[in-house]
Amino acid sequence: MTKFKFASLALAITSVLALSACDTSIDVDPDHGHDHGHDHDHDHDHDHGHDHDHDHGSATGRLVILNGAGDTAVVYDLEESSSLDSFDLGFTSAVYASPGQRYALLVQRDQGAVRFLDSGFETEAHGDHSHFHTNAPELLSFSLSGERPTHYDYYLNRGAVFYDGSSGIASSIDVISDHSISEERVVASLELAINMHGAAEVRGDHLFTTFREASSEGTLPEFVEVYSRHDDHYDFVQRFETPCPGLHGSAINEHSVAFGCTDGILLITEDEHEHSHSHDHDHADFEAIKVANFDGLAGRVGSVWAHQAHNIFIGRAGNDLVLVDADAAEPAMVALDWRTEDSDAAIVSVAFNYSGNRFAILDDTGHLTVVRLRPDADHADYPYAIQSHFEVLEHLHDGGAAMTVSAVNHQAYISDAEQNAIVVVDLHDGEVLATHELDFAPGGLIWLGFTEEDTGHSH
Repeated sequence: MTKFKFASLALAITSVLALSACDTSIDVDPDHGHDHGHDHDHDHDHDHGHDHDHDHGSATGRLVILNGAGDTAVVYDLEESSSLDSFDLGFTSAVYASPGQRYALLVQRDQGAVRFLDSGFETEAHGDHSHFHTNAPELLSFSLSGERPTHYDYYLNRGAVFYDGSSGIASSIDVISDHSISEERVVASLELAINMHGAAEVRGDHLFTTFREASSEGTLPEFVEVYSRHDDHYDFVQRFETPCPGLHGSAINEHSVAFGCTDGILLITEDEHEHSHSHDHDHADFEAIKVANFDGLAGRVGSVWAHQAHNIFIGRAGNDLVLVDADAAEPAMVALDWRTEDSDAAIVSVAFNYSGNRFAILDDTGHLTVVRLRPDADHADYPYAIQSHFEVLEHLHDGGAAMTVSAVNHQAYISDAEQNAIVVVDLHDGEVLATHELDFAPGGLIWLGFTEEDTGHSH
């Protein structure tokens, strides 16, 4: 066992939000970077206010990589450039990061199970400092069970698993943290009245989730509700009157939560003064507005992504991307033109970088487009500019690949099933840095490791 010891620094760090939407969980892209291991089921959201553009970082952390069938997980150490162990999962799984980046969630939808793989990165608080232990990875015996787990996302140190349910079995939600996983329990749970293909977003003691009328056609919800946590359960607070027909996909940041609708994006914003000063979770002040689709948008927004550090939401409609600035006086949907001229490339995977100021798009031609986000309305490039566009994969195996990002630097990791390899990319400089060779064809993958919060302070 390797031990590291860090002195306590000022509490001035905030977590990095990763991705969310129905293609960011069991429908979604893997997430990155948060308050690791010492959350004790409460949030510490102190904004550090800068984007670390200088921090390219070295290889650190571990990847949990699935094989092509998704029934075996391999833990790969980036510093040692070697595989540490492999684990038989029994069934096809999708892989996602826990809120604190210590555990991999292995979601087995058809089996109604969520399993956990401990990366081996353990944070142990010791008064004014913390000890950081690097242990062997381990597949835990602890698991969650529910009917068809289908959506997962997290914010700061809590994550929400949404179970779709089925005919006769209502949807439900389990909220977890790294601390609760270490104690083999959930933070709190909620059972809804009916089954639906829904979503849930958790922030502090508020849980935003979907509502479907029993008389509705199909299983897509059309409204959003908010609940507040009391011990191990959630109590209803309100249902927002603004409808979201055909709701699919969601994301959350510090003040807002967004849901994809057939007619636009439903944006629910908490009053900033209330968010900062109110401890009355049952009477928080929220405003719900519909950000309408613009004329000419092909399709509807069915996936949404956000980053805790920024006010911009990104949505996907087919292979088109749209952008909404939640902090604008009158939020509006604008096109994010990510393709090169005359390109008909399709989106394969997307990810925010660790600081949230870049958004990477991997397409089916093997190219990566890096978008530089400009959330400041006074900036000349507001709200975005295309930073770089370059080839990362020569061929995509069956048209697919997966991408994950480090929570502590600008590195991204892309699975190359054609070459049995992981390609390392620098999102800041827009270049391929290295290739890690494997002895199997990789599928889904996720980055786990100590985060900036871990090495910067203790609680």
